[in-house]
Amino acid sequence: MKAYLMRALIAAFLLCPTIANAEFLTGNQVLEHCENDRPFVAGFAAGVMDGIQTGDFVHLGHRKLICPAAGVTVRQATDLMCKYFEEHPEDRDATAASTALVVFAETWPC
Repeated sequence: MKAYLMRALIAAFLLCPTIANAEFLTGNQVLEHCENDRPFVAGFAAGVMDGIQTGDFVHLGHRKLICPAAGVTVRQATDLMCKYFEEHPEDRDATAASTALVVFAETWPC
C-alpha cells in the first residue's frame, strides 16, 4: 500500500508541474491589483497587518514601531497602500510589504 501511495504521489507531482516562485510583490504589482483586483490587495494588506500584530519585525530593540489604532480596518490599510503607491511612483520598484511597513509606521506610530 505504501509503495502504491508513493507512486501515486510521484506521478501527481510529475503530471502537474508547478514553477516555484520566490519573488516578492513590488509596488507596481500591488498598484496594478489596486486598479483591477482590490480584494487581492485587501488580502495582502490583511497579511501585512497580521504580521504587524504578531511579528517581531516591527520592533526596534524593545520599542514597538507600529501601533494601529483600535478599530483600524483592512479597508483602511488597503486604501492607504493603494494611495501611497499611486502617489509615489519612485517607490513602486521596492517590495510592497517593506514599503507598506514604512507607510503604516508613519501613519500609526507608537
